[in-house]
Amino acid sequence: MDTNGLLGKVIEGCFNEIFLIEASTSTYLHVNQTAQKSLGYTFNELQHMRPWQIAREFTQADWQRQLEPLLSGQQPKIDIKTYHTCKNGVRYPVILHVLRNTSEENDILVVISTDISIQQNAIEAASESDARYSGIISNLPGVVFQMLLRPDDMTRYLFLSANCDNTLGFTPEALYLNSSRFTDSILPEDQATFHSSMRVSAQAQTPWNWEGRIWVEQWSDIKWLHLRAMPRKMSGTNTVWEGIITDITERKLISVENHLYRQRLGELSAHIERIKEQERTRIAREIHDEMGGNLVAVKMVIHTLENRLPEDQPWLKEKTQYMDTLIDRSIEAGHRIARDLRPSVLDLGIIPALEWQVKEFEKQYGIRCSFSTNKFDIALTSEHSTAIFRMVQEALTNIAKHANASYASLAIIYTRTAMSITIADNGCGLMADHGRKPNSFGLLGMSERCKEIGGTILVDSQPENGCVIAIKIPLMLPEKNIILPSEDPQNEQLSLL
Repeated sequence: MDTNGLLGKVIEGCFNEIFLIEASTSTYLHVNQTAQKSLGYTFNELQHMRPWQIAREFTQADWQRQLEPLLSGQQPKIDIKTYHTCKNGVRYPVILHVLRNTSEENDILVVISTDISIQQNAIEAASESDARYSGIISNLPGVVFQMLLRPDDMTRYLFLSANCDNTLGFTPEALYLNSSRFTDSILPEDQATFHSSMRVSAQAQTPWNWEGRIWVEQWSDIKWLHLRAMPRKMSGTNTVWEGIITDITERKLISVENHLYRQRLGELSAHIERIKEQERTRIAREIHDEMGGNLVAVKMVIHTLENRLPEDQPWLKEKTQYMDTLIDRSIEAGHRIARDLRPSVLDLGIIPALEWQVKEFEKQYGIRCSFSTNKFDIALTSEHSTAIFRMVQEALTNIAKHANASYASLAIIYTRTAMSITIADNGCGLMADHGRKPNSFGLLGMSERCKEIGGTILVDSQPENGCVIAIKIPLMLPEKNIILPSEDPQNEQLSLL
């Protein structure tokens, strides 16, 4: 074959590797510059080599076997996928397109070699990416899905991860065939939120978030699921979501248990407080009635004895006068202890009791305190009166002990449906983390008492800028005998600002 004419110029200018090989001896008759440069061999070196010495994964027998369909005339062309090994030992993948050119003088194989390194690297990278993606998906605690929403509101799953059966109770194949099997398994009371949240996500192109329950037939059980997905607009009006569905049943059960635990703990706390107040009332009455009565009787006996003492023994009279003084002190101490346990003024109503408490606060701590109310006659249950009195008492005690204040105020606003109590001072205020300090039970106790009677409490304080405690108590309506809910549900817990 003439390699010096026009055909030779085409071969030399080609970007592919081209080899002309004698069919009978497998020797190289011509190798273009592209092949020589890629392999790192000169043509002189290649003339002493054979194709299986470049494609080293072949033996001579393998090479002959590959060429058999071509040499026997069964096929006009064959393709061989192999690796070429350069002079420096580097290997690269190629596809050899082999044709046969026969004439009376020559039987030549024309081999056009295409370097497929880029394609193979891309395939390997894609395969590695697929393997990594599959590994991540298989270890996710939920079902990864891709779902299509058509204009007619019909849905179809485009992809479901393999752990679909463990989470939803359906195999991927079952949902591919009938996507409505999942939506049909959603409990009726959760169906509306599922479809409405999906429509909002599709229309606004915002993340789709949904929590709900499904009935899993194969386990005869209810599961809580959380769905989160991102939407994409497709051609036309189709929407596709990619997201994950996770099983949150255990978390929900724990949440329910915690709620019941907190509820029972609150009921126990309320019961303990009631028992404490009852016991305080009983002890206060015992001290006032029994001990006070006995001390008064002893005092009368001493007065009788004192009048009968001989005039010539003045020291006996001094002793009886000293005993009389001790009895007076004991009677006063008993009255004070009884008042601390449960002020008898509470029997006159909450407003007189709070007025008395303010005066006692001023007398005991020397801090000026104002009191105001829009109603002097407020009828409350014993439970409400005691709780309100104790909360105000605790707040004033905290002001005296910690606020370093020179002035405090107590204001009562009474309406038909609620009672608002505001305690304020001009002291040093509370630190932001005051409610989290160890053994800081004052505000916590106030909050618990407030919750027991259905109220809310809010603490507003800044360091060096005083403190305001606002308490709101819903009142019982006599005509319906019901407790009104708080007007501000966000204040159901103590807030420390």
